[in-house]
Amino acid sequence: MSRQDGFTFIEAVVVIVLLCLFAVIAAPRFLSIQEDEKIAALQGVAGAIYGASGVIYSESTSQGLAQKKSASIRTSGQQIELRYGYPRATKADLSILLKDMGLDDNFYFIRSYLVDDRQAISIGIRGYTEQCIQYVEPASLGKTVFVELIESNNCLPITNLSE
Repeated sequence: MSRQDGFTFIEAVVVIVLLCLFAVIAAPRFLSIQEDEKIAALQGVAGAIYGASGVIYSESTSQGLAQKKSASIRTSGQQIELRYGYPRATKADLSILLKDMGLDDNFYFIRSYLVDDRQAISIGIRGYTEQCIQYVEPASLGKTVFVELIESNNCLPITNLSE
């Protein structure tokens, strides 16, 4: 009898089929984890933006600016435009917040739009369009900003964001 080294063709096929089966089972779970990571990152940033806008509101209140429809405040050496004490929903104003939090490289501004006659802006993760952060200015005196995760066309990039 001769001694055989290595795998037979059938053994190799069985191993390949088992590896493919494991890949088919594991891939959706892995993709789901990546989706969950992006959603968690967006939720964290939304909370950070809401908190930072609250800090700016507190500062504007102490300076008597929260009662005004339009004002500005200096933070981190830059001017932030305010609407009833909260940062305006513009790329320029919210960029300062993201930069102060060290998040300006990871997130980008998708588009500006109106929500019930209030200025809004969406912020997202590059290459991910399923959900994004929506920041909406306060409607009137005594109201707060809305910062929430949304799923809509406002998460789809456009060519240029002019503001």
